[in-house]
Amino acid sequence: MHVCADKSLFVSYQSISGRTVSMGNSSTAEVLGTGNEDLKFPLGRILSLKRVHHVPTVRRNIISGFAIVSEGYELAFKFNKVVIQQFGIFVSKGYLDDGLFKVRIENNNKTDVSDSIVLNVESSTL
Repeated sequence: MHVCADKSLFVSYQSISGRTVSMGNSSTAEVLGTGNEDLKFPLGRILSLKRVHHVPTVRRNIISGFAIVSEGYELAFKFNKVVIQQFGIFVSKGYLDDGLFKVRIENNNKTDVSDSIVLNVESSTL
């Protein structure tokens, strides 16, 4: 499952109520909506995410590695780096930092690189 705190990153959005997600510390967080996102990377590539959960209280935006592989993307891990490709074409790369793979994105509202997201490579809950 993909999770995003910033509603402005969604390209389509539908409000929902009564849904929560389980967090890593055994707490729950409220999901305010779901939708699609087009993440823009520094080299101009775009990663289109479907069924993203809007959870304003999360500290980091999370891309599910399991979900993007299911949608046709490829993940290649080497040393402390992950490379994201689609149909053999480079999309972006990320680096291991404090036990998480972090990928830089461009904020949709600005031209500078301002955000990072975490790539979750597990298929289980947050």
